[in-house]
Amino acid sequence: MFTITIITVFPELFENWCKTSLIARAQEAGQLKINCIRLADHVAPKQRIDTPACGPGAGMVLKAPVVAAAIEEAFARYGSGEVVFFTPSGTLLTQRLCQEMATTYFSEPLSGAPGVGDHHIILVCGRYEGVDDRVIQRYSGRKISIGNYVLMGGDLPAQVFLEAILRYLPGVVGDSRSVFHDSFSGPLVDFPAYGQPNEWEGMAVPPVLLSGDHAKIEKWRNDAALTQTVKEHFSWLRTSEISSEMRRSVAEKIPAHYVVLMHDQVLIGRKEALPGTTSVTTIDVHDIARSSATYGIKKFYVVTPLHDQQELLRVFFQFWHTDQGRNYNENRYDAMSCVKVVSSLAEAEADIMSLSGQIPLKIATSARPVDGVQSLAFDDQAIAWQTARPVALMFGTGQGMTAELLQACDYVLTPIHGFTGYNHLSVRAAVAIILDRWLGYFEPSK
Repeated sequence: MFTITIITVFPELFENWCKTSLIARAQEAGQLKINCIRLADHVAPKQRIDTPACGPGAGMVLKAPVVAAAIEEAFARYGSGEVVFFTPSGTLLTQRLCQEMATTYFSEPLSGAPGVGDHHIILVCGRYEGVDDRVIQRYSGRKISIGNYVLMGGDLPAQVFLEAILRYLPGVVGDSRSVFHDSFSGPLVDFPAYGQPNEWEGMAVPPVLLSGDHAKIEKWRNDAALTQTVKEHFSWLRTSEISSEMRRSVAEKIPAHYVVLMHDQVLIGRKEALPGTTSVTTIDVHDIARSSATYGIKKFYVVTPLHDQQELLRVFFQFWHTDQGRNYNENRYDAMSCVKVVSSLAEAEADIMSLSGQIPLKIATSARPVDGVQSLAFDDQAIAWQTARPVALMFGTGQGMTAELLQACDYVLTPIHGFTGYNHLSVRAAVAIILDRWLGYFEPSK
């Protein structure tokens, strides 16, 4: 029997909830027992369960002796167990965490095998400013948050937590395959679902789903799930454990990206920066080319209108764009093969259009905030990628791109910062960091 004790100010919030849907059926089948303990039952009549928070400022906290008495009652009634507190400062509830906790609570929760271990968990639903932290320390409680926002109390988070966890209780969900294919159970979210009628509001069910060809349907579903995950949940995907084959499939779904290094329309001068052009340095070309190859950049454009600089690069590439360069260092040769020297940004954009058939979305980078251009954080890929246009990541040399050039871009990425006041990276370091933050795969620990 899996026993849940809910400690709350308002047990009535759970009365109807416990009588509905699969939660009710699990209780009727004897798999699950849910109990509620009212905090007010642990104070004398007309006494308060809360007290002003220590220190300046408004706010009340649930009294430590009151919450502790309710926990001790739960232990006395149903045995010891893990105590869970719901608080915005807790660990974010994710599908991975649900799976880990279900593995602890249930006997073989993912196999569908019968048999549930005898476990007891105590859920403490905070109110006001929360629970006195000494109670959490006293019971070594696990702290859970369901999101980066604040609710009036922990009752809804407790229900969300139970809905997520109890799906893994064997027998609760009729078809265990639906649990295996849950969004966020693996690296991908679920594929889009369709039902009857075949046409509705001028929209039709994808024909492949009506074909009866199970292999084609499975292929469509996998492709649709991958596409949806890349475009809308890239932050989840990039932190999931995935195979080398899937990494290649992900790379194919990411919109084409290009790097544009501006040596023109940039600011030069330290005291009074003015628009001008900068000299090309081959170490920048070397390092940015290697970063571009690492993160799947289609082309790396070096923009300089200066003929002497173009001639310097032509001589430079006489080695790296030939078999002599390949024989010297094949990895470096591969990286250099994506570099193209152009005279202007317009020429780079025209080349991207010839390769992709679309005008690129220009995303600027800057060490300083830029007014008048919509800012993107490094987890805002969905905003840019929903356009389905190729992406040109713009980098400036010197003191950065001119205001006019920045204003001509569609978006600007937030500046790179550490926790210091220093903010003066070389352009090749900035490119490497930004490509990693925007396109990198963060393999989880085993």
